[in-house]
Amino acid sequence: MIDEHAWDDYFTRLNRKQFASPDETGSEKLMDYDFLCWLQQLAVSCQTFFAVSSGYRTPIHNDEVGGSPNSSHMKGLAADIIVKGSLQRFLLVERSLRMGCKRIGVYRNMVHIDMDIDKPSMVLWNGLG
Repeated sequence: MIDEHAWDDYFTRLNRKQFASPDETGSEKLMDYDFLCWLQQLAVSCQTFFAVSSGYRTPIHNDEVGGSPNSSHMKGLAADIIVKGSLQRFLLVERSLRMGCKRIGVYRNMVHIDMDIDKPSMVLWNGLG
């Protein structure tokens, strides 16, 4: 579980409330600490603050949004980062790959990043339709 001070002192480019499942107050604390450290470094590399549409999900919320039954969000190992336009999307994907991310989903208004080692790696999927 992530300490309150870590959010304030270290995760300065991440908004903790954006990582909480909307049906469970305080659930942002269930995010994986190492994954958040990596995201913080990614945000610094991109010289931005991330807006996150989905971080941790409870199983109930995951079902409500149509998430995969074994979603990495339920382990605190995934984040959907909002992007504004193709340049920001490209930069986020390029930096994520450079920093070792091996599971990326690209969508029109967001990029899904996860570091779930229990799933296949070297995976890039397109939800742009």
